[in-house]
Amino acid sequence: MNILKHQELNERNSNLNDYMIDIVNNDGGWAARARKHEDACLRVVSRCVRLPRDVMLSIAAYWSLPH
Repeated sequence: MNILKHQELNERNSNLNDYMIDIVNNDGGWAARARKHEDACLRVVSRCVRLPRDVMLSIAAYWSLPH
């Protein structure tokens, strides 16, 4: 994934962009961040319904960030 730094963006969103890049990079990269989010979604689903794990993963996938 190619992420632009603030020099390549306009002034209005440059600080937010660098902040988000730091969050993703400090979290182990995009795939690690997406897995953590998917796990959090799975915990929410598991508290609401009793279903097989693969079904809960399918439900959580709708809320999960793309890998």
